Amino acid sequence: MDVTEFVDNRLMLACSARGDPRPTVQWQKRNGTGGRWMQVTRASERYKVQRSGNLVIRRLLASDAGLFRCVAENTVGSAYSAAATLVVQGQQRLSVDHFETPFTRYNRFDNRFDNRLCRVNKTAC
Repeated sequence: MDVTEFVDNRLMLACSARGDPRPTVQWQKRNGTGGRWMQVTRASERYKVQRSGNLVIRRLLASDAGLFRCVAENTVGSAYSAAATLVVQGQQRLSVDHFETPFTRYNRFDNRFDNRLCRVNKTAC
């Protein structure tokens, strides 16, 4: 599974585990295909594993990109989820077609100031 999110956003990855005795849930992260799996709670204080088992990452950074997996453990053993690839994109961009701004222009022929509204788009005022 691939997940794509923007820098500075909040992300939640879900994990649901059942068992008897009830398993504890941890999350692991790996940078790239050759790296080692590391517990995410050691990676950053922005990572939090909720009681439900979900992982919440606050204020995403580009360095958060990588592989994530859920690990459920109890006295019987451990189970690993399939890895999810997190892709973190640059900041979201705000697109504006145009905006209007007031300005004052001196009319030298009438010897007065004119208040106008300038619509700024692909051409200048």
